[in-house]
Amino acid sequence: MIRIISLLFFILFVYGCDHKMVYEQNKDIQDGWRLDQIINFNVDIKDTISNMEMFINIRHTSDYPFTNIWLFINTLDPQGQHKKDTVECVLAEKSGKWKGSGLGRIKFLRTKLKNIRFDSKGPHKIFIEQAMRHGSKPNVQILPEIINVGIRLQKTNYTDVQK
Repeated sequence: MIRIISLLFFILFVYGCDHKMVYEQNKDIQDGWRLDQIINFNVDIKDTISNMEMFINIRHTSDYPFTNIWLFINTLDPQGQHKKDTVECVLAEKSGKWKGSGLGRIKFLRTKLKNIRFDSKGPHKIFIEQAMRHGSKPNVQILPEIINVGIRLQKTNYTDVQK
């Protein structure tokens, strides 16, 4: 009986801790993130009242050759309105120590992009492209050691949202 009660509390704890999450999905990247590889997310928005936070999830190895990653984030709402953001995610401190969490070679970092309130319900599309440049080269054709990239939306109590 004690085992059953303990198991119930554990399940409630695990599932109850993330009640703010509205959407989260991560997509794997194989053999490096190519410049022409666009990662797509289809998000069905049901809530146009709540303020939300948008995050980018990056999982990489400790062999990733840069301390940051530049991304183009494109969004398309059900009415066809397009928005484009350029975002830098800093993955390591100036000392070279990786930010985020993880044991061994695999590191995970969730970076807040912005506060947002969706104007319309329905299917929204989010597209992520890597936008890395290196020195005098115009762009990095294949970005190595990125394992997966994801999006997370969660409810917040903030009132300073961007539309």
